[in-house]
Amino acid sequence: MQAGISSDVVYNGVDPTLFSPLPANAEVLPAEILVVGQLLPSKGHELVLRAVGILKSTFPQIRCTVIGEGLYRAQFEALASELRIEEDVRFAGRKSRIEVAEAMRNCTIFVLPSRNEGLGCVYLEAMSCGKPIIACRGQGIEGVIEHGENGWLIPGDAQEDLVKVLSALLASSDLRGRIGYAARQTILEKLTLSHQAQNLISVYRQSVRQKLCDPSKN
Repeated sequence: MQAGISSDVVYNGVDPTLFSPLPANAEVLPAEILVVGQLLPSKGHELVLRAVGILKSTFPQIRCTVIGEGLYRAQFEALASELRIEEDVRFAGRKSRIEVAEAMRNCTIFVLPSRNEGLGCVYLEAMSCGKPIIACRGQGIEGVIEHGENGWLIPGDAQEDLVKVLSALLASSDLRGRIGYAARQTILEKLTLSHQAQNLISVYRQSVRQKLCDPSKN
């Protein structure tokens, strides 16, 4: 069992068939960063865009796809233009789950440095696709991630940390592969829809047993 994952808690679950890795012989994009989330300041889009701007000279192939809609889309598009990365960033808007799964399969790294997040499904879905993810400490996903093993955690608003982690991952396919494989295994071991259905049944059974043993709770 991964640290922080309890069989007594019902988590968000993932369909590992829909959110699955690319075939082993598939061509992988060398520097495709994916962000999925509402276009709000708290989600950390600005951090990602600024990181892309910083890393562009070192990784000229870097690209960023942003899936999601929100009130701040125009501001983020303006920031991309200001950073001169508008040709490297694609604001794709809202997409279906099938389209999100396809984007996750084809990305290199999934990033969502959100500072206001429970156990977001998109993190688990990207992990299920065998991708290294970058998230913030102090959020719900911290209970699933073993830092540097099956994902990466940075402090909120930590621009320098995000750049360093992205640089390390973009520079090493072996590191991405190791973390991505561990991420997928985390999902398969404890966080599929089937696991969470069984956990929910267990919670109900425990509740019924407690009521039967203690009539005052009826």
